[in-house]
Formats: sequence, C-alpha cells, structure tokens
Amino acid sequence: MNFETAYNLYHDNKSNFDENFRIKLHRAFSWLKQVENAPNEDLRYICLWIAFNSVYAKERDSKNSSFTLGERQSFQRYLSVIGNLDKEERLVKAIRQSLKSCVLELLENRYTFQPYWDYYNGLKDLKTWDKAFIKAKNLAIRELAQGGTVNLLTVIFDRLYTLRNQVLHGGSTCGSQINRQALHDGCSILETLVPIILEIMLKKPDTAIWGEPYYPHVHD
Repeated sequence: MNFETAYNLYHDNKSNFDENFRIKLHRAFSWLKQVENAPNEDLRYICLWIAFNSVYAKERDSKNSSFTLGERQSFQRYLSVIGNLDKEERLVKAIRQSLKSCVLELLENRYTFQPYWDYYNGLKDLKTWDKAFIKAKNLAIRELAQGGTVNLLTVIFDRLYTLRNQVLHGGSTCGSQINRQALHDGCSILETLVPIILEIMLKKPDTAIWGEPYYPHVHD
C-alpha cells in the first residue's frame, strides 16, 4: 500500500492543524500503517475500514442536537463532500486505471448487497431486491464512464459497508474461503482510495467541514 504522499503531507503540516482535524487524520494513518503487517485479508479489511471510519465519523452533527445520523447516512454524506472536493477526479481515475475489475466484480456480487439479505431474511420480496441490485449496478457503471464521483463512491462504499458488517459483526469466519473474492476486492479498493481521500482532506483542513472525532482526546 502506498500512502507516503498523504502521510508526508500530514506529517509536515500537522502542527498547523486544529486538534480535532489532526486527531482524525492521526488515527486514520495509525490504522493504515497496520495493514501491511496484517496476517490475513480479514484483518487487513478491518484496519482499512477503521482508517476510513476514523475520518468520516462525527461525534454528533450539532452541539445543540442529540440527533445522530445512521452509519450509512454518515459516510454517504461524507463521500458527497469528498467527491465534490475532488476537482481533479483522482478517485474516479484511480478506479478506472487500477480498480475497474475489482469494482465490477463487487457490483456483480449479490452477497455484498444488503437488500439481498433483507430479502433472504424475509423482509423484501425478490423483485424488490433484484430491481434495486440492477439499478445500483447500472448507476455505478454509468457514473464510472461519465466521471460521476459522488454516486459512484456511494454505490461502491455501500457494498463495502455490507462486507464490513459481515466481518465485524461475526457474519464470517476468519480465513474462510466463502466470499473470499469480495474481501480481496474490498481490500484492494480501500487500500487505493483511502489514501487519496486523506490527501483530499489534507488540502482542506477545515474542522467545520469534517466535524469532531468520535471519543475526542480529553485533557485532564
């Protein structure tokens, strides 16, 4: 995994950052550093997702409100900000150049599509999940061709989030061969995109945009 550019940018400027912003980035890089030495793809994926989670999660949306977004809403809103700041379309270009096969494979995998599991558990009928599956896949493919960063990231990370739930909530066996391709593709996608996402943030170090980190450092 190559994240030296983003890390060097962080290291050279961290003393100028607001503490909340610095904490978010420090935590993300600390988890990214563990990826290379992780003994298997399950643990690689966990480290990669936590690195991403470190920067998208906010303690809460407002000091004057107890309202907190759900996880999917939280990272979708975050990806919307990231996508709009990515004026050079670095994320889409990275997907086209090195991740296209991984992304297309993931889009074809119904086991990373949450509505399929809702159907399987009796919450949705077949036509509902099937139509949504095709619609999401076609949207991502169209946006990949046209450079629609926000919609493309939203579909991809929605699949990665389902995969995250399977791993972190005990829905898979460590080292299992079942759904192994999805985990391999997920690791490849996150390893490539998360450092780019961090670099985009580093060029816009505004805590008002990124919010406060979960469990901020408390000074005794």
